[in-house]
Amino acid sequence: FSFDCKTQLKNRPSKDGTDYYPLIFKNLKWMTKLNIHYCVISVVTPETVSSTFSNFKYLINLGIRKIQINYSLGVFWNKSKIKCLISEIDRIGKFIEKNKFLGIEFINYNGNRREPVALNAELTVDYDGIIYSEIGLSLEQNFLKMKNDFFIADSKKVTDINTYSSTRFNNFYSLSKIYGSSKNDKLIRIVMNNINLVIILNRYFLKKRLMHCENNRTAF
Repeated sequence: FSFDCKTQLKNRPSKDGTDYYPLIFKNLKWMTKLNIHYCVISVVTPETVSSTFSNFKYLINLGIRKIQINYSLGVFWNKSKIKCLISEIDRIGKFIEKNKFLGIEFINYNGNRREPVALNAELTVDYDGIIYSEIGLSLEQNFLKMKNDFFIADSKKVTDINTYSSTRFNNFYSLSKIYGSSKNDKLIRIVMNNINLVIILNRYFLKKRLMHCENNRTAF
């Protein structure tokens, strides 16, 4: 298998250690063949960031045309890794520009992503029907602790699920309350680092969108 297979199995190992990659590959081929609209999210870590562009091209070669690049949360991104991430995304942008005939949709460029993800206001429903704050799933590596700290409600016991919601402010307050009181300096440092990464990326993507609008205006 390719490096992409090794990356997938390393970052998303199965519980019993089996190789499930052939099944993913098979399902992606069927979805493409049946013309089912779907999006692939490629999660980049500081350790794999230098392969962002090559992994993107690998997905394109599989026939995938809608891709989103996500940066890994709950880990520290130093300046060199952030610089590498932007460089790799820039290579993706240039590749798309040269291959417009492929009809690639790079979600990061269309401005629809809700940032910062570290303060995502979405709620998540687990397999057992328990509702959690999304931020808990993004950052907390201790899932037993996460289920206690970020519990919202049990969907099987609520009369109207629409009454439950969250905001970025609420999530920031939750993070400050849970981790600030525990004096977990390492996690607080990581959370602020992830938010800073978003600020840098948002500036980059805004610049790219403005350039795209200007180019379209000139062409018109």
